[in-house]
Amino acid sequence: MLDREVREMLVSRSNPVFEYERRKIPWLRDISALDRYASSVWVATTFVVGVIWIVSVVRDKGDTSFQDGLAALLIYVSLFVMVVVDLYSAFTVASNLQRQFTSAQWELIRTSGQSEESVFKAQNAIAQIAAWRPITIEVALRFALIELILLGSFRYWLASNVPVSEMPRDPTILLPAGIMMIVCVLEPGWRLRTLSTLTIAIFTSLKNNAFAFFALFGIIVTVHLVQIGSLVGVWVLIVGSALNHDEGFFDILCCGWPLGVIFSIISTYPLYIVIRNLSFKLAFKRMFAPLDN
Repeated sequence: MLDREVREMLVSRSNPVFEYERRKIPWLRDISALDRYASSVWVATTFVVGVIWIVSVVRDKGDTSFQDGLAALLIYVSLFVMVVVDLYSAFTVASNLQRQFTSAQWELIRTSGQSEESVFKAQNAIAQIAAWRPITIEVALRFALIELILLGSFRYWLASNVPVSEMPRDPTILLPAGIMMIVCVLEPGWRLRTLSTLTIAIFTSLKNNAFAFFALFGIIVTVHLVQIGSLVGVWVLIVGSALNHDEGFFDILCCGWPLGVIFSIISTYPLYIVIRNLSFKLAFKRMFAPLDN
């Protein structure tokens, strides 16, 4: 989920500004710390969800109400956590920047002889790392939801007693579902890189910290409203008509929900690119403006 340049800085340890800030993060000793944390969180989450699902199947037999309720709960929790993680990460990065810019540390960095590009890369890398753990938890919830959807689909197929010969024969019907799973896992990483650069741009451009926080909050909420609006729009236009079909379940499972999620996220991906590129240019310009400005 992190930029390639961030991982290279962790491995090479050649950027003194980055190394100075990295030493303030006690759990980040090397790049393996990131991988160990992510792996442990993701494995633990999928294991717990798998155990809960098995227990519910044994206890409830053919009743899927608990499974359906758990899936709905994970959807709501994932949406809530997505917004909370973004706000927490952005405000954490903003607080660190504010601490630097209002102290003598920033002037020392500016006059240290380090290139502007090196300093900016260090700040952007630290911003991404600050959001790493919360984003990892969000991805874990998405893994759990995907796992539950797959297990629930398998359970439905077994309980329906539908012969394999009567299942949809075109394997491409599963393609949207596969793309959905990949996109759902990748999207937090796209957002992480965009959000870190955006936060730096806003807090280097706006002198009023309160207004900067408000602007950052507004942009985050707007992006998520676009995602949710796209999902609802695709559901109404595509999935709603599938409910009356004989194979409505397969339409919804393999095409409806996946297409909705894909469109809602992909529709914001170009927005991520635009925001990140503009933020990069603005942040680099304002971060290294003359000190008397």
